[in-house]
Amino acid sequence: MPIFLNSDDDAMWNTFRDFTLDLGVEDTAPAVISDDQRAQYEEVLTRVFGIDKFRENQLEAIAATMAGRDTFILMPTGGGKSLCYQLVAILQNEQTHHAFVTIVVAPLLSLIRDQARGLIALGVDAVELTPGSNSQAINARLRSDLRPALLFLTPERLQKDSTLYATLHFLNQNGHLARFVIDEAHCISTWGPEFRGDVRNSSH
Repeated sequence: MPIFLNSDDDAMWNTFRDFTLDLGVEDTAPAVISDDQRAQYEEVLTRVFGIDKFRENQLEAIAATMAGRDTFILMPTGGGKSLCYQLVAILQNEQTHHAFVTIVVAPLLSLIRDQARGLIALGVDAVELTPGSNSQAINARLRSDLRPALLFLTPERLQKDSTLYATLHFLNQNGHLARFVIDEAHCISTWGPEFRGDVRNSSH
């Protein structure tokens, strides 16, 4: 179940809409949100993130993801896209008491570090797999009962790290892989310039 995140890009939205129609995706109606669900989402928003209310479209994106839909989120820079998948990762693990891992693929090391370390500061179990990381220890954690809720890495790392690939296969086979998040989705080369082929491959 992937989540694609992107900044304010109308051309990309049109491309994505045409792409989903070509695949026969017809269920584009907003997910139904019950009062109980809204209260659960708002409780996590306040308790974990210290925020009083959702921004425009965040609640709908979270509800669609919680309903198991593939979700494309198009918001301006600073619009709160990252919170949509972060809250879902936290809430899903709390509700199920099951240690699912959300894989976040992002093209910039600075973005990965900011997101992961920001979550850690909030008390969320997040890990970054970047140059200098102890990859052996991280892979061991992912295979243990102490796996993190979110793992941040670059598309190149996802494509070229065979040990990590085996670990992700293990997570999937054992029901611990929650979703993939493709951040900065305009880098997917089929929707933009051909300069990060691994981003394209990571989205498949």
